[in-house]
Amino acid sequence: MSDFSNTNSHDVSAVVSALTGDAITPQMAERYDRRAQINALEAHMMAADESVKLDIASITFHHFASGVYCREMRLPQGYVLVGKIHKTENMSVLLKGAIRVTTETGTVELHAPQIMVSTPGSKRVGYALEDTIWLSLHAVGDERDLDKIEAQFIAPSFDELEPAHNLTEIAQ
Repeated sequence: MSDFSNTNSHDVSAVVSALTGDAITPQMAERYDRRAQINALEAHMMAADESVKLDIASITFHHFASGVYCREMRLPQGYVLVGKIHKTENMSVLLKGAIRVTTETGTVELHAPQIMVSTPGSKRVGYALEDTIWLSLHAVGDERDLDKIEAQFIAPSFDELEPAHNLTEIAQ
């Protein structure tokens, strides 16, 4: 696993300020730092040997009803998963289990049952403390094509987000 002990929020702040022409707050620098760590973890996991990777298709189930799409993920205890970047607000339900979740805003431990609103721009790392079932619900109208649904609700990178959800626009 990558070593992030040399990561420095001041370095991140300087780079972002140089790129955007704007000063950023220490809180924003911390968020950039966590975002970079999440992306580095995802890259490390993608480069891992296929024999140690979890087959996402085998733990993902898709449900549709009256304009709603529900993506169900069944994450076994002890596994780590890096999620995708959501473009829009959506409902998430922790139906079963316990999971430690890290986003750019910090780390929390969640225990089922729990219903949450996922904010736009969120990308999560989850570590299943127990066998976990997580649902994400999206209003999709009549659409049933998973590729089209993903294109509508998932950003391929943070740079693809609407400016209101990108950190360079957040003044916290």
